[in-house]
Amino acid sequence: MFAKPIAALVFALGLATPALAEDQVVDVPRDDAQMNAAMDKARAALPEFWARFADPAANEADFSLKLGISDNAGTEHFWCGEIVGDAKAATCVIANEPVNVHTVAYGERVAVDPEIISDWLYYRDGKIVGGETIRVLLPRLEKKEAAAMRALLAEP
Repeated sequence: MFAKPIAALVFALGLATPALAEDQVVDVPRDDAQMNAAMDKARAALPEFWARFADPAANEADFSLKLGISDNAGTEHFWCGEIVGDAKAATCVIANEPVNVHTVAYGERVAVDPEIISDWLYYRDGKIVGGETIRVLLPRLEKKEAAAMRALLAEP
């Protein structure tokens, strides 16, 4: 259930060239007020995420974090699954092919630095809970893609 629809919503911050659709990256300027507010909202709700992760209900699954990983090319935000650990110390697996940042690889297990978490999500009854950055991107996507993603989102 994880990865395919979410992978398309990876975004890169502060990069000079616009991403192509097949890159599965949406370029967002580093100073984008809506995206920064969405990341702040997601970070503020991290205790909720970690509480659900520690004790998921039977209808909750596929917990993921979005990490902003940087190198000399800039910062790229990756959805990561297969989380092991808790809010104090965790690892997760990169679920997207890097487009601009090449210090990580698809399928690589990485340590979770709480300072670089930019979003989180999990599925409840087949709908995405969380995903604040996804919600901001919807108006910026093609209508068909946005409608498909909107259908996957649980209401806040």
